[in-house]
Amino acid sequence: KMKAKKEQNKDKGAISYDAVSQSYDSLHNAEQNRKYAILLSMIEMKKEDKQEKDKLLDVACGTGMFFEFLESEKIQCYKTGIDNSQGMIEKCKKKGFNCQISAAENLPFADKSFDIVTCISAIHNFKDPGNALFEMRRVCKNSGSLGIIVITVLRRSEKYEEICDLIKKNFKIEKKIEEQKDDIFVLRINHSVRVKL
Repeated sequence: KMKAKKEQNKDKGAISYDAVSQSYDSLHNAEQNRKYAILLSMIEMKKEDKQEKDKLLDVACGTGMFFEFLESEKIQCYKTGIDNSQGMIEKCKKKGFNCQISAAENLPFADKSFDIVTCISAIHNFKDPGNALFEMRRVCKNSGSLGIIVITVLRRSEKYEEICDLIKKNFKIEKKIEEQKDDIFVLRINHSVRVKL
């Protein structure tokens, strides 16, 4: 049976993100919104109040910019975020979003808690991308039309080949789009995989 390694909730990268948390939105808004628009074009999310709302987890949610984008597009879903930067989480909470400090490698949620899991512009910064992918897979539903994981991978990252290899071996790739700097993957859980990521 697969087991996730326990990781500390803080790592060295969190310090730099704490420092830039106040200016992050103005520096990265246009670039991130472009990715969010592509992401929404790749998956179907509900817009009508009458339908049961999807539960979405954004891993490395930062200041909540993706949540703001979803609201601007009138997407109806329950939004939860985690990030290991105190500064980012504080800013996200000030915007009124549900978020908490956590490492991506040790998500504080039960198995199959979310319909959609996203990780945008972040996985190449994680200490252990393989274990982070394991955790995203663990907390994502894996039946019916649900169970979608969307990940962007920075092509110039030193970890690009490693991350793409893990994705190919352990998930079913439904869609892939090459954005200006990132590859955007829409993934489903590969039920034939029985090995640890």
